[in-house]
Amino acid sequence: QGEDVLTGAAEVKLDLAPGTVQFQKERKSKKSTPRKNNSSLYEILKELRRRIAGMRGVPLYAVLTNADLEQLSEKRPLTAEEAVKLPGIGERKAKRILPPFLEAIRQFNESER
Repeated sequence: QGEDVLTGAAEVKLDLAPGTVQFQKERKSKKSTPRKNNSSLYEILKELRRRIAGMRGVPLYAVLTNADLEQLSEKRPLTAEEAVKLPGIGERKAKRILPPFLEAIRQFNESER
C-alpha cells in the first residue's frame, strides 16, 4: 500500500471529524530591522563583519550575529567595557572581535557631528 501511494497509484484519504484539526496562525517574522536612524551604521557594521569573516574564513555569525550588530548600532558603545554590558557580547568577544567595530562606531559618530 505504501509503495502505491509513493508511486501515485493510490491516494491517501483522511477522515477527520470537524474541529479536530487546528491551524496555526501565521506568525509575524521576528526579524527586526534596525531603526531608521541607526540603519546606516548597521550597514557599515554588516560590511565590516563580512570583510572580517571573509579574511578569517568563517561564517558571518561566527564574527557577530545580526542581533549583536543591531545592539551595537543602537547603543553605540565606544569601549569594550560598555560593549560587554550588551546582550550577546562577552569579554572574550569584546577583546578579540570588537576593536574594529568600536572604531567604526567612533568614526560614524564623528561623521554625524
